[in-house]
Amino acid sequence: MINERFDKCIPFVLKHEGGYSWNKNDPGGETNMGISRRSYPQEDIKNMTVERAKEIYYKDYWIPLGCNSYDTDEIALAVFDSGVNCGVGTVKKWINEIGIKLTLEKILFKRLRRYANLCQKNHKLREFLLGWVIRLLHLWERR
Repeated sequence: MINERFDKCIPFVLKHEGGYSWNKNDPGGETNMGISRRSYPQEDIKNMTVERAKEIYYKDYWIPLGCNSYDTDEIALAVFDSGVNCGVGTVKKWINEIGIKLTLEKILFKRLRRYANLCQKNHKLREFLLGWVIRLLHLWERR
């Protein structure tokens, strides 16, 4: 247990990130539980354990995004999952743009707009669009 809120949120991320994959159209390359070779070249991606994935997610995503500081688990999960799916730097920018009126709807809208832009720029990413949108719907259903 890293902390209670993280422990409540991490199953959603792990479920949606899935297991090992190496899709030629995925810019992250070889990936396991959402941890990519591109971002973590020193890690043994194929043999990544759940515990190691949790350590990475907590240290490199949860803490930098300040997920312990949000008023609700709903917002903490939306911010955390967005960081995993869209990048910590991108989500920090969104948080700054949204300001104190951060809501689930605003985060999900930012993600949807990002997905549309990515698919317009790189048509190969369209194969991921349905999965990304379903993930947003699952976040929405949790409210």
